[in-house]
Amino acid sequence: MRRLVLSTTLLIAFAPSLLAQAPKITAQGDPSVRDDTIYALAVKPGEHSDQPFVYLLDDGVVRLEADGRATRTYRQVIQLLTPEAAERWGEHTFSYSQGREKLTVNWVKVVSPTGKVISSEPTHQQESAAPVALEAPVYSDQRIRRVTLGGVAPGTIVDYSYTVETVKPVIPDDFFDSWSVVTGLYTRRSRLVVDVPASLSPRIVEHHIPFAKQVSNAHGRRVYVWAAREIPKLETEPLAPDTSYGENLTISAPITWDHVARWYAALARDRYTVTPEIERKVAEVVRDARTLDDSLRAVHRWVAQDFRYVSLSLGIGGFQPHFPAEVFANKYGDCKDKATFFIAVLQHMGMTAYPVLLSAGGGVDRAIPTAYAFDHMIAAIERPAGGYTFVDLTADLV
Repeated sequence: MRRLVLSTTLLIAFAPSLLAQAPKITAQGDPSVRDDTIYALAVKPGEHSDQPFVYLLDDGVVRLEADGRATRTYRQVIQLLTPEAAERWGEHTFSYSQGREKLTVNWVKVVSPTGKVISSEPTHQQESAAPVALEAPVYSDQRIRRVTLGGVAPGTIVDYSYTVETVKPVIPDDFFDSWSVVTGLYTRRSRLVVDVPASLSPRIVEHHIPFAKQVSNAHGRRVYVWAAREIPKLETEPLAPDTSYGENLTISAPITWDHVARWYAALARDRYTVTPEIERKVAEVVRDARTLDDSLRAVHRWVAQDFRYVSLSLGIGGFQPHFPAEVFANKYGDCKDKATFFIAVLQHMGMTAYPVLLSAGGGVDRAIPTAYAFDHMIAAIERPAGGYTFVDLTADLV
């Protein structure tokens, strides 16, 4: 999410017909946003010499379904003011998950402030798998499409739009979207349109939004619109917490944390069985232990240090742990693989432990239940005297 700031905003006027139904953006354009009107917002570079570029338009149109399917279309129109901005925006990347998402690049063009087309499409584009780091590698079905723009220079405008359609949700009945009115730089127009079934009541949490959203119903759908104009450049205070700056919102499915727990429990239910080979190795690992804590430390050291971190997040593998037998044979796994393996070993030893889903960076909002809040897993050991000991199996020495 972009960094945020409180700003003075005004609603953009929209035609009533557009509020009744989200616009259907195609390669031919956006019927609710006129290009000539947007390009006419071009600024005088001398008046913004402290910025490399400005946003003439930051726009999102999101259509959500109750089962987790979604179509998200985004458009940005950027006026370049410096050579550094031309260097940055001369290349652009789009990403999507192969197998469950479909990417459509509606357009990528370079125009002059008068609207004259300098280049109507990328001069080159290439698609490849997401790069994999040598250290702590993560293999996924993420695809990257990179495009090269021609004619990009200070004074030109880059205008691009793309759509990502979620056709096969990994997490049923769950969705999560966030939006920041503030880009960090001067933004002349900002708009978010969210289209949901009229029978669905999504959770909407607004932070420091100084204007009212517009809501309308038509054709069995409900449409929410947040629109603002003339949003100033972000000015932060040293050492100020992130929560000091606002004008952002989140939208999520009306599910509960119990729904998320049951979803993951179903994925992991049959993943806690150890083989005779694992049992023999466990006996060797704890052979010199004199206390329960000695045994726990020995097993933790074994799983954390002797199994490399490798994540095979392909399809459902990004959410479902591998069987302990696979982890043992391969001598590698990701956080959920190693935590599941650890829990299975402890159960074999007669102890009780549980998987703990969390966000590695923290900041999970308890008021917004969603599986998309999590990107890490540890284990919780139930202690005989009460309470839990929490163990991270990707932390070698802790």
